[in-house]
Amino acid sequence: MISLKDLKLMNYTQIGCLKELQQDTTRNELIKQILKDDEWINKIKKEDVFIIFKDIGIEEEKFEEVYKDLLYENKMKNKIAENLLKEDKVDELENEQIAVVRESIIKKILNRIRKFFKK
Repeated sequence: MISLKDLKLMNYTQIGCLKELQQDTTRNELIKQILKDDEWINKIKKEDVFIIFKDIGIEEEKFEEVYKDLLYENKMKNKIAENLLKEDKVDELENEQIAVVRESIIKKILNRIRKFFKK
């Protein structure tokens, strides 16, 4: 399975090789910018993704497999992020509830103290 990290590494290596051979790196520099966006795979056409794969050096027979792997990886990242957000919301809600309980306990204690000193 090829991940986004692998693609970035392959492109970085490709840029290094092209520079060493004193060839144009413009396309790979552009690809580098595209790969910075974790959602890139969902934002461009499949045909354009395959062009990127070709420029990076992925074998044409593996285009479809790599494409599916990246879509799956992206879907899992989104699912994890969604779950973390849900957990954060739960934590925020719990913290708010704890704060309300603490506030009410403090109010009760202060009322008892006031009553005690009024006697």
